Amino acid sequence: MATPLVDRPTGEPAPEPAPRVAPGTSTTPSPTASLTIRAANDDPLPVTDASVVRTFALVPQALKSGQWLVVRPGTAGVLLTSDVGLDVLTRFRRGAAVRDVKAHLARTRAGAGADAAGVEGATRINLDPLLKSAADAGFIKSVDGVRARAPRLDVARLCLHLFKIRLYPSLFALVDRLPLALRERLLFHLQWWFEGRFAWDAGRARTRHNLGLLFPDADPASLDGKTREFYRQRTRSHLSFLTTRKDVPQVLRWLDVFVKDDVEGEERLRASRAAGRGLIVVSAHYGCFWMIPAWLFQRGLKVHVLMASVSERQRALERAWLPGRPDARLKFYSPSLRSLIDLAQALADGGVVLVYADTHGSRDTASQRFVHQAWGKAALAKTPFSLLGHPFPVEGGVSWLHRQSGSPVLPAVLHPRAGSWRVRMSFGEPLMAPPRADESDARPAFLSEAEITRGVYGQLEAWIRQSPEQWVYLNGFPTKNSDPRATRSQG
Repeated sequence: MATPLVDRPTGEPAPEPAPRVAPGTSTTPSPTASLTIRAANDDPLPVTDASVVRTFALVPQALKSGQWLVVRPGTAGVLLTSDVGLDVLTRFRRGAAVRDVKAHLARTRAGAGADAAGVEGATRINLDPLLKSAADAGFIKSVDGVRARAPRLDVARLCLHLFKIRLYPSLFALVDRLPLALRERLLFHLQWWFEGRFAWDAGRARTRHNLGLLFPDADPASLDGKTREFYRQRTRSHLSFLTTRKDVPQVLRWLDVFVKDDVEGEERLRASRAAGRGLIVVSAHYGCFWMIPAWLFQRGLKVHVLMASVSERQRALERAWLPGRPDARLKFYSPSLRSLIDLAQALADGGVVLVYADTHGSRDTASQRFVHQAWGKAALAKTPFSLLGHPFPVEGGVSWLHRQSGSPVLPAVLHPRAGSWRVRMSFGEPLMAPPRADESDARPAFLSEAEITRGVYGQLEAWIRQSPEQWVYLNGFPTKNSDPRATRSQG
């Protein structure tokens, strides 16, 4: 597993300071002759193609295919970058000139032996975004021998990082071999001691601020307790994510050990499936949401999951099968117009589509325009909604899928029970259109977009009121503004 230097669960929205996204390279020429960063004495420090740039020692952590989280041990420096960006930073670590790095990238693009094309292509490569992000994150050590501005090394933080690098992976691997019920409990305490408590200390002012906005009449002591529980729940959510990286039998074993049956919820699932027109399960980043696809798969369903990005791990899960359940399958889709069409067809074939709706839709411009054309709305327009008294505009992807198929919509979350290690799969009220008054009309009936929005997000609001600490996006809603203490250095 990757060395856990960053105090957050992988795949979750990051606490501030947020990783700076560095696109790596661009074929767009730089608009200026040079980039200017800050020297250690705060004077302007120009960076030109002739500059020799050095970076500090870095620790890269693989997030997913082609994406890296780079950390500077002993500081809060974090940078999200690509394979190309990591290659560039590695060359600058050795003290390379900017023009030499550009020439290397141009030759790599042009192919081996294409020196002329490489030299010509180097003039079109723009490294300014990467260099600016690296400087802002405190990764650049010097430019042409002049010290750049960067955070000072914190000895206590460095010792903790080295402790994590050397000891944490060995302890984790040792505990990971234990029986699952014991493993989960011990790993939770290990994760909390190494990471969770520092994330809580760094981000609690921001989280407490948002809780106060969402629940202005709540008791302050209760809000303080919910703030701490939010970070403890993040730690457990991280563990469930790590379990999903294992083989399918191990994931299903996790469900057998920790999931407590909900008879009422199972009845709602069966009633929704009885219509025979597919089923749209709408969930949120709440509780142990990583496990919901596996829970549905375990019930012998063919599940189609729309998610922000699909990794090789998800592609491997698509090849999994259940003995005695030939129809059970998992298939993952990234946001695109083609995905929406495929999901609508899956519903028409009687499949189950899982969507995480609290990310405000598909995040893909082409598919958003396509969805809105079906409703006759302006492209990229959002449906207004209020969540806990604060604006929460949503996109129409779920409503569009319902309109195309007539499939019921079923809100669902997988969440830990209070005071227990067990979790429960809970379903809200199914959203199904009443049959048409004319019984001879075989066309499926539909709910309006407003009815779907109220039903889905009204249920999400009820779950957040019940256990706000379970919602991952609590740090970003209703505002990211916080007490300045929230940006204190993390452990």
